[in-house]
Amino acid sequence: LRQGFAATSNEQVAEDAGYSRGAVYSNFPSKEALALEVIDRHTEQVIENYRQSLAEGSSEDRLERFQVWIKQSLSDTGWALLKIELALVARHNSTLNEELAARDRTMLDHVAGVITELDDDLGLPTDSVHDLARLCVAMGQGVAIDSIKDPTSTTDWTARLLAAVRRLLPMRPMLPVLIATSTNPASPEQK
Repeated sequence: LRQGFAATSNEQVAEDAGYSRGAVYSNFPSKEALALEVIDRHTEQVIENYRQSLAEGSSEDRLERFQVWIKQSLSDTGWALLKIELALVARHNSTLNEELAARDRTMLDHVAGVITELDDDLGLPTDSVHDLARLCVAMGQGVAIDSIKDPTSTTDWTARLLAAVRRLLPMRPMLPVLIATSTNPASPEQK
């Protein structure tokens, strides 16, 4: 992660991990395969840690832990940058692109599950939950890109954003009506 995907060789990975080059090459047919394995292990760890932290407590407690998790996740931009670099390589490699897409679906499903667990009473349609999950993941990727452009940038704004969302939660009973209104294809003149 220190140098990024493009600037890191399998030889460097082997040296840093204390393995021989042969051991790395015998277990991973390509640098991309090695990167995917590293991403898989990291993702499993992140998901398991988060599941444990959400295992119990009130909705308020879980929302508080979600806020902490979001801030930590957005602060750790190296993983998002690795995925972004791989996505750029995958533009010309359909197999890698399919592999990355499968991993993205896993992460999106996890984030959607987290959103659902935070408050089952939201009554959001499944598509809306998945859209929110996509927004969270895209926000993480955007923060990672922003950190490249401005290494002094922080994620302090996420706490303010989540606080604003929390203030909107009392509006939950109106959400189904707002969603239905926003998805109604009829123009205001037709109503």
